[in-house]
Amino acid sequence: MTGLLKIIRWLLSVQLFTGGLSPAMAQGQPALVRVADATDGSPVAFANVCFEGFGKTFMQYVVTNDKGEASCNIPGRAIVAISYVGYETLYDSVAPGETCLLKLNRSYTQMEEVVVTAQFTPQRADKSIYRVKVINSKQIEMKAVTNLSDLLRSEVSIRTSQDGVLGSSISLQGLSGENVKFLIDGIPVIGRMNGNIDLGQLNLNNADHVEIIEGPMSVVYGSNALAGVINIITRENQHDRLMARANVYAESVGVFNTDGAFSLKTGRHLLTFNGGRNFFGGYADPDTSRGKLWKPKRQVFADGSWLYTKDKLRIKIGGQFLMQTHQF
Repeated sequence: MTGLLKIIRWLLSVQLFTGGLSPAMAQGQPALVRVADATDGSPVAFANVCFEGFGKTFMQYVVTNDKGEASCNIPGRAIVAISYVGYETLYDSVAPGETCLLKLNRSYTQMEEVVVTAQFTPQRADKSIYRVKVINSKQIEMKAVTNLSDLLRSEVSIRTSQDGVLGSSISLQGLSGENVKFLIDGIPVIGRMNGNIDLGQLNLNNADHVEIIEGPMSVVYGSNALAGVINIITRENQHDRLMARANVYAESVGVFNTDGAFSLKTGRHLLTFNGGRNFFGGYADPDTSRGKLWKPKRQVFADGSWLYTKDKLRIKIGGQFLMQTHQF
């Protein structure tokens, strides 16, 4: 009887010993995941991390700390799913005791149209107190235009005219000359001749969109904005660290245009350079012996800018160059 009791006690002790080890064995070893931004390498804090075993044997949710780190004890290799607002969801795998660095790519969403003309801060177009018409970059590209005159030629309530010497001009709601205000990023364009600005000299190779406000704007922009305001908003590289592009456009009537752009974003600084050449061989009616109404023209242009941003502070310094030659 004594021997039987010893055997029972031994079996109970073995059972208690194995039962005490099984939770520890189930917990496994800790796996550490570091989550960072794929663009600048900065840690992504408070991202949601899900550790899930293959075959859904276990599942654990963790949130990254201010260093972008998340740790979890896993008994075996697990699937890791990381999600955060503004980033694409990332799936990967991690083994017990492993430390891995995972980088999230930013996701970009098409937002509502935003306007800046005559606003204290950028606002949605439908929230503006003015009736602002926006011609976006996609429309500019589809029209294959290189200057403001060609872009506005088909717009309602805008009439374009061509002068053999002074170039292109427009009338807005029946008013022209000094009654129309032209801006580039909110800065007035100067260089009027006979009250008009040659719109063929306002290149759109670096334009993000064009904002048009019809009606009196003299309270905001002065007496030469009686007919309205046209504001060219230039393109800024908001996402890519390095960006370069080049375009070539040709027509059988003697048009050959080339342009290119380069931008570099480092931290809070953004450097942008653009340049190109436009050539037009001129045009005249086939049944006339007069000189060409649109004279042969060649343009060489370039511009550069430096932008510094910090919180609500924006400092931008830039310059433009244009050399235009005509053949009379």
